[in-house]
Amino acid sequence: MFVSQPTLAAKLLQLMREMVPKAKRFLVLADPFTNEQVEAIRQAAEQLRVEIVVETFAAPPYDLDSAFVKGRAAGVDAVISTTSPVFADLVTSTAQLAIKHRLPSAGLNTQYAEAGYLFSYGVKPDKAFIRAGDMAASILKGAKPGDIGVEQTNEFELVVNLKTAKTLGIKIPPSIAVRADRAIE
Repeated sequence: MFVSQPTLAAKLLQLMREMVPKAKRFLVLADPFTNEQVEAIRQAAEQLRVEIVVETFAAPPYDLDSAFVKGRAAGVDAVISTTSPVFADLVTSTAQLAIKHRLPSAGLNTQYAEAGYLFSYGVKPDKAFIRAGDMAASILKGAKPGDIGVEQTNEFELVVNLKTAKTLGIKIPPSIAVRADRAIE
């Protein structure tokens, strides 16, 4: 299963802009492994005529609080988290900091919205897991892994955290509400 993380990262910025139309400057949380995602977000920002402030975390300990303080000082209006193993264990603390600093936040899988991000947009996990299981079953039945084609998923899930929206005083636009696959209350 192939997923274009840069394309999804750029989509996060577009959705955040739609969700919070007044947002003009975005804090992007990145690491050395997410350069392609950051570049895609940068290109999307140019098209949307908004600015990004990139905070790159190179090595632990990751000082997220400092990143949010710097972001606020730079006048950011929202936060976009790139997808990286570096941030996988930091989703809940990042969500809490975003709420503390009154910044709407977005991430690339359901875990982000469930942790308290305003929304997530990414691959539908059940569909990806089923397809991966089908591929594994084919291999167990004798198919050679090299003979199984690479597939790009085309099923995505938008999850909106209504509790976070209420906490931040954000009214979910109807255009987002009708596209949301799930709402967390």
